Amino acid sequence: MHPEKVNRLILVASSCGGEENIPRNPDVVKISSDFAYNRSQDVGKLLSILFPESWIRSHPNSLSIPQSKEIVPLDTAIQQFEIVEDWFATNWTGVCSQLSKITIPTLVVTGTEDVAVPAANSLIIAQKIPGAWLVQIKEAGHGLMYQYPENLSKVLQTFLATTTTIQSN
Repeated sequence: MHPEKVNRLILVASSCGGEENIPRNPDVVKISSDFAYNRSQDVGKLLSILFPESWIRSHPNSLSIPQSKEIVPLDTAIQQFEIVEDWFATNWTGVCSQLSKITIPTLVVTGTEDVAVPAANSLIIAQKIPGAWLVQIKEAGHGLMYQYPENLSKVLQTFLATTTTIQSN
């Protein structure tokens, strides 16, 4: 609504939604739904959405997602789940057709093994935004910021430093 307030855009594990969207596996949707509606407390299943199984096995001591001191109310979790489901629904056009209007420097980042938001969605976004950078982090899942924080940080710093130089010229 206020593009003049944005000078760069960074999209991580994203989709433009709607009919051009690459859908998620029904098993992923069920696991998400079970957590949102408090039908499951199986953290292993939730982790399987965030991280590739091979990474979980090879990094058993690295699964330290920061815990919030605040408890997310159940109705908030349900609302978030329903919003994501609506976004992924194919009964609307999505925003894919609007992406070509983006003129600011844009970075699109995805994990090659993301099942929560299939990585192919980021490819669609990057193809539709003129001049967008696309970074695919090999063997990363939806939780790529927890898997490879140093790699992601370097990518972000490079993008921000480079696009600052471009904008000031």
